Amino acid sequence: MDSQKSSSYSTTKSRRGKFKISIITVCITCVILLGYFNLNYLVIGYYYVVKFDHFNEGDKVYIAETYFKNQNIDALGTMELIRPLKKEDLDTLGYTFGEKLKISPQLNDTLKPYLKYLGPSFDIYKMRQFKSGLIGTFKGYKIRYVKDISGKYYVRAVYALINPDKRIFNKDYLAVYPPPANYILADSDIYVMPLDISKNELSNFKKK
Repeated sequence: MDSQKSSSYSTTKSRRGKFKISIITVCITCVILLGYFNLNYLVIGYYYVVKFDHFNEGDKVYIAETYFKNQNIDALGTMELIRPLKKEDLDTLGYTFGEKLKISPQLNDTLKPYLKYLGPSFDIYKMRQFKSGLIGTFKGYKIRYVKDISGKYYVRAVYALINPDKRIFNKDYLAVYPPPANYILADSDIYVMPLDISKNELSNFKKK
């Protein structure tokens, strides 16, 4: 009788142990899967906390010292949000009937808005002229899609939204760098890479 109780107890204990192991395995698997599918967000979070300067809305934004000192660069490039054409855009943007017939079959619902370099930039020569690395004021950090190097895949990244200083901002570009086919500008916002900006004035131009 005692042996049966002991055997039953051992079996129950074994089942509990296996159940605990199963729960732990499931939890670990869930963590791994969450980490895999959210790796992009984990990287974004790391850079936001550790690498980027933190601004409040309206703070002055300066070009980063390392970027400014690069002798091979004469401008700080910016990015703009573009979005896919929609059917209603063909009417509101004044396309001709012939253009509508040509473009309509090419409209693609799977395309996403993303940031792209279209030409606008901050002129480093003018920064030297004005003796300041000021490029504008801070509006916020935003997570946006960009295309990878191959141009095939969308990748999320954090970008700084800037209200540009018009004295050094070159906007004339659309004739040379129009948005890709079947895309248009989503708005007039200007974005820069967070690692290219700073809260501090350039050491060359700090008042002594």
